[in-house]
Order: sequence, then structure tokens, then C-alpha cells
Amino acid sequence: MGQKRTTMTQILSIPDPLFSDNFELVFDNLPSTLIAMPGLVNVSAGAPFSIQCRTVAMPGISNEAQDLTLHGFKVRFTGRTIFSGQMQVQFVETKKLAIYNTLYSWVNVARRFDTQTGSSKSVYAVPFSSLYLYDETGTQIQQYYIGNIWCESVQELNLDGSNATIVDVSATFSFDYFGGSKPADLK
Repeated sequence: MGQKRTTMTQILSIPDPLFSDNFELVFDNLPSTLIAMPGLVNVSAGAPFSIQCRTVAMPGISNEAQDLTLHGFKVRFTGRTIFSGQMQVQFVETKKLAIYNTLYSWVNVARRFDTQTGSSKSVYAVPFSSLYLYDETGTQIQQYYIGNIWCESVQELNLDGSNATIVDVSATFSFDYFGGSKPADLK
């Protein structure tokens, strides 16, 4: 007989979908060296980074494929599990450039471009941040922990004199851990 075609009843039994705007990226804090810099986001509360966050590319995961070739046959096995360790985030900027300036300063806390000196990871990496997902009622449905996150790069700001559009700030963040539970031993 074989497989029967999907029915409307089965489609209607699927729970509500996750909508792309039901998220919040929360930085509990940023490196303490940034908090003292004038003109930057008050990062002790983390609110501007959360409110002005437009997009987040949730990290993926993959397994390395390993080939075993013997006697003319090839069999594939899974190797180690790896993840990119990076996350692309886009923020809406304000006329005070608070997001851009804060991220730019964060990159310089890790390694200054003018001296090529920097800080230890315990200074520039934030121990934990969270990515929250919500349903349509605003109820949290998932929390992902992001461990030892730091701003790796800030892309160029695209300014255009031929039209007036809202400016976004795109940044790449690096991290050591991304998952649904907070490991006790990660610092």
C-alpha cells in the first residue's frame, strides 16, 4: 500500500509556528572597562542591546564526516561534533551611535588596533548571555545560554546620501558555548 498522503487534519494538529520576531538577546553585562567610557551604552542593564537588536543568526551544529575506505568500499562515520563558535547580530542604531561606539570599544578592549595590545579573555569575554525565544503570548518557550561571548568584529556602517534609511550595525560575536542548559563548570 505505501505511505498515505498528509491530510488537513494532520496539518491542523501542528502547534503554532515560531515567529522570527519572538526573541530577545540579553547581555547581562559587558566588560567592566566599557561601563566607564563616556558616551557608550549603559551596559550594566543591557537594555539597549536587547531592545535595539534587530536580527540574530542562531548558531548551527554539525558532525564531521569520517570516511573508512577498505577493500574498495567506503563507509562514512560521524566524527566530532562542532559548531561555528560565531553568531551574526544586527542592531538598529540611534543618532548617538551608542551601539556602534560600544561595540567598537568592545573590540578594542580585546585587542587595540593602534597598539596591538589587549586584555585577557577574562576581561573582554562576558561569562554568560542569553537568547530567549517566546510564543505569541509573550511566554518564554526556550532559553539558550551563550558562554564566554565577546565582540569579534563590527562591520562597516552603510551610509548612503541618495536615500534616507535606518542605519543598522552588524557585528560578529564569538563564544565558547551555546546550549539549552548552563554548564556549571564553564567560566
